[in-house]
Amino acid sequence: MSKTVELAKELTGKAEKKDKPKKKKKARVSLRVNIDDLEGEKKKGVSDTPIKKKEKTQGLPTGGYLAEKLRDKEGENSRANAPGDPDDDSLSSSDDSSGSDDDYRNMTPQERDAYKKGKRDRERSKRKKQRKLEKLKLSGYKTKLPTPYNGESNYDIYEQFVYEVDTWVQDTGFSDREAIRHIKGFLKDKAATFYMNHVAPNPRKYTMTELWSELFEYCFPPDVKARQRKKFYLTHQSERGFRDFVRELRKYQKQVSNISEEQVAQRVWDRALLYLQVEWAKAGMNTEDNTVEELEETGV
Repeated sequence: MSKTVELAKELTGKAEKKDKPKKKKKARVSLRVNIDDLEGEKKKGVSDTPIKKKEKTQGLPTGGYLAEKLRDKEGENSRANAPGDPDDDSLSSSDDSSGSDDDYRNMTPQERDAYKKGKRDRERSKRKKQRKLEKLKLSGYKTKLPTPYNGESNYDIYEQFVYEVDTWVQDTGFSDREAIRHIKGFLKDKAATFYMNHVAPNPRKYTMTELWSELFEYCFPPDVKARQRKKFYLTHQSERGFRDFVRELRKYQKQVSNISEEQVAQRVWDRALLYLQVEWAKAGMNTEDNTVEELEETGV
């Protein structure tokens, strides 16, 4: 009897334990929880706008022959990314072969018409250039070779070199690819080192515009515009003619941005020969009321 009672108590105790509600365990933070959810929304200290990389030619003077040429770099790159011309020279065969070109097949009818027109225009320009070269050969004209460039960081010398090479390319009828292959003959010292290290290993990846840009970056200090601006402020008439003095100031104004007409007029007045300053003052002239052209007219 006593054993039966003890067994009953044991069963009753187990039942009571089962009926007791279980204590809730404290929630543990899972390592898989997103850190951003735990920390809350982060405050952004900078704008969402991506940071633009510095342009390679940002140190390039903003005016003059070379600067005008390099401004067309974006247009040149867009043309380079356009569907390439087929290898065949004839327009009809190019139409057939272009059918297998993915870019061509994805064009709209209007884009295809524009592409074909561009092809015809390029072919026409090529034939015109060939006829011009033939006439030059028959006339005995000899192309002037560019003066070799040694990498000197003199903007005027570099700009003249670029102009001479461009003239040589036009006279010879070379394509960009051919000109890049042959231009090594006009480079020496530091400029030749740049070519052998950067261009020669893969000349096909360069256009002439890209070559000019990277050669400039390689040979010139990054503060070239600041140097040209300093020259603007230090230039004076000295022994040369007044008109040449004004033209030099104008040259620096083109090459450096943010030089106003008033600043040019002030430099003309301050750096001209003393007798001119006296004559202008006698005539009641000043840099606030008179333009550079008016000072030049009375100073010649």
